[in-house]
Amino acid sequence: MGVPHQEILTAAAMRSLGARMGKVATPGDVVGLVGPLGIGKTTFVQGVAVGLGVPRTSYVNSPTFPLIQEYRGGRLVLFHADLYRIHSMDDLESTGFRDILSGGGLVVIEWLDQLAHAAPPDTLTVTIEPMPKQSHGHGTGTARRIRVKATGQRSKELARRWRKQQQPS
Repeated sequence: MGVPHQEILTAAAMRSLGARMGKVATPGDVVGLVGPLGIGKTTFVQGVAVGLGVPRTSYVNSPTFPLIQEYRGGRLVLFHADLYRIHSMDDLESTGFRDILSGGGLVVIEWLDQLAHAAPPDTLTVTIEPMPKQSHGHGTGTARRIRVKATGQRSKELARRWRKQQQPS
């Protein structure tokens, strides 16, 4: 169950998709982001922060070096983790990752596929893939396909709320 596959053509559309996620997230939700370098994972998280109401003065960027960023001031704390440079569970444990999973906010994990077994059993995984140029007619290679997979009841409910948020009123 999840949000139907969809095309995203611009960075603004990716942020908007993330903002709708932020509007419906609840404390304890976990979202994993998967996709190649430069595909828009951090852009999506920037939108999530907007949807949560994180102050615009808190610029959301990729937490590749600090590994975990925490953004406060919205309706939920946003914990933004990046597993790109994490290669083992021992490396992960030293980051405080387990603490954020019980921190009562929304956890968004970039590069979840780097250490997939680190994800909680109930995670909403959002995969962002490049679309072939000919399939979207723009010839620029910028279109993305979004696929969503929920692995438990909580993530299925998040996917349902997110899908509903995307439907016209």
